[in-house]
Amino acid sequence: MIKNKKEALKQIENLKKEGKVYAGTYDSTFKSIIQDEDIKDYTAFIISNCNGRNLEAGEMVFVNTEGTKKTIADKVNVSDVLIEFIKNRIGIEMNRNGDKILRNRNLSHFYEGASKTINVSYRVGKELFYEQINFDVFDNGDDLVSVYKRMNVKTGKIDPDEQNIIKYRINLALVYKKYYTYNEKLTRFEKALAILSFDRVEDLRKIAEGDEMLMRAEKKIEELSENPDLVKYIDDEKAMEFGHKQDVEEASAIAYEKGHTSGFEEGRTSGFEEGRTSGFEDGKIEIAKKLLNMDLPLKQIQKATGLSKEQIDNL
Repeated sequence: MIKNKKEALKQIENLKKEGKVYAGTYDSTFKSIIQDEDIKDYTAFIISNCNGRNLEAGEMVFVNTEGTKKTIADKVNVSDVLIEFIKNRIGIEMNRNGDKILRNRNLSHFYEGASKTINVSYRVGKELFYEQINFDVFDNGDDLVSVYKRMNVKTGKIDPDEQNIIKYRINLALVYKKYYTYNEKLTRFEKALAILSFDRVEDLRKIAEGDEMLMRAEKKIEELSENPDLVKYIDDEKAMEFGHKQDVEEASAIAYEKGHTSGFEEGRTSGFEEGRTSGFEDGKIEIAKKLLNMDLPLKQIQKATGLSKEQIDNL
């Protein structure tokens, strides 16, 4: 756990020795990159390649410009980045994993943004649209960009009342596989996504070479990775991810063991339910102990585990 600037600088030094940067998939770096005024054309380029609207950088206004928050645990019910232009809004989310809880949170952001846009549309008497663009680090299918709209299941027709409410999912895992596994050339759009999601400096510079816009974005990534304050935010984010991951894994292991030893059918039902309940509680307590040993602030431990202050004080 990074406690001060000296430790953050040491972490930066180690990262440089490895020839790496903090990828733009971290919440802190993602917000900083996407909302940076010096590379707005980069953000506009990525969005335009999703929705085909040829968005101009000068038209964009960043609504929630807090960038990195005081603590990475300080989550509120808004998208990671919210962009407004000509009364329309685009919510942008970075999803480092496919966890159901996180996806539900993003879904709430989507419907909240859609609802507000529809209300404004009704008041001004103008047809507006709301879009959410999800950058998925995990593999979510065969398409680089997937587009979702609400439709009639039987006919496959889009609901005319919601045709301007759209969700996009970008499969960053495909870009990674194309470059590192298949050694294929990337399109300019894929290169822009690689700049955002890769962490090897040598590769980032090679990908951006000769493209002025991409080189500016790549340079920004390197600059952010040398910012001690940002490194501390990322360290907090890693600690939260660790706690959440361990909590789920331990609960799942206990649930499986309960179900496995109690008989196939009965055990799978009663054992899983019992294990899921007691396992999650036991997992939370164990993770809280680990995070306490890492000197993580009490409020962040509460956020990561869901335990009360009293429960943590008694550990």
